[in-house]
Amino acid sequence: MRLNLLLPNVEPTKFEKPVKCPRPGCCGMRFYPRQEVTKKIVDSEYEEVTAWRYECAKCGCTFRVYAQGVSNKQISKRINGMAIMLYILGLSYGAVQIVLTSLGVGIGKTSVFRAVAICGRESARIEA
Repeated sequence: MRLNLLLPNVEPTKFEKPVKCPRPGCCGMRFYPRQEVTKKIVDSEYEEVTAWRYECAKCGCTFRVYAQGVSNKQISKRINGMAIMLYILGLSYGAVQIVLTSLGVGIGKTSVFRAVAICGRESARIEA
């Protein structure tokens, strides 16, 4: 197995424009930008980033588009990547929490467990 130890970048100004409506059953492909909102995140560089709310022209569904490296979760993809990397290197969930807290990023060991579990599910899906 080959490990990729490059952490995802958080780019608060880079957005991917939506191409399809996220609502099930809607095939809308035209969207109106409705609002620019700030989102607080846990990250080593940024405390908050900008997200955009869009509205589907077909069904009226509103949804958010997040900056690169950020999802709808509070913890950025970079911090989740750091937590997973430290766990793979042999630290326990509690030890990963202590290391990240000492680096100024306070996440709990349950968040570390969730990040590792999601990573494990995704890699099992890729192998299958």
